[in-house]
Amino acid sequence: EPTTSQSMAASARLTAEPDLGLTGVKGWLALFTVAIGVLQPLQFLGGLLKDHFGSDAESLSRLYAEYPTTLGFNRLMMAARAALVVAFVIAAWMVKARRVGAVRLCKRLLLAAPALSLVKIPLAYFWLDAVVFQGSALPFIGEAVRSVGFAAIWTAYLTRSRRVRLTFPNG
Repeated sequence: EPTTSQSMAASARLTAEPDLGLTGVKGWLALFTVAIGVLQPLQFLGGLLKDHFGSDAESLSRLYAEYPTTLGFNRLMMAARAALVVAFVIAAWMVKARRVGAVRLCKRLLLAAPALSLVKIPLAYFWLDAVVFQGSALPFIGEAVRSVGFAAIWTAYLTRSRRVRLTFPNG
């Protein structure tokens, strides 16, 4: 929570920096909002549809029958990811509405997403059968690398962007 001196310093910084049309949810900030509020949920839903109705549905059913712990693991990861997607949609709404705390929430969520991906690897190693883990280790690692890259780029943008500073002076 910003203190009075931090708010005064932010106000002083804003008066020192002319607006130049850089306030508002436009440009890269609009792209970020669409990425977390629309594209991530669509990607999540697409993955669900592919797993349960696509060509992999029958092979997943066989896998769950052969290795029952896989079903529990997948449900746990799906629930965690669904909660994260809902949180990102709320964060996107907060950015669009220019709510106080929106940038802080986005930064925290951007750290939570790679944390989930990175925790998934050792959790899968200990929870799943070795045969199942060996077949799924590479996608887990790829997801973790993408998640870390996405978080690094957007966290740097939210931290250093002049538009973000001007649009969210206390954020």
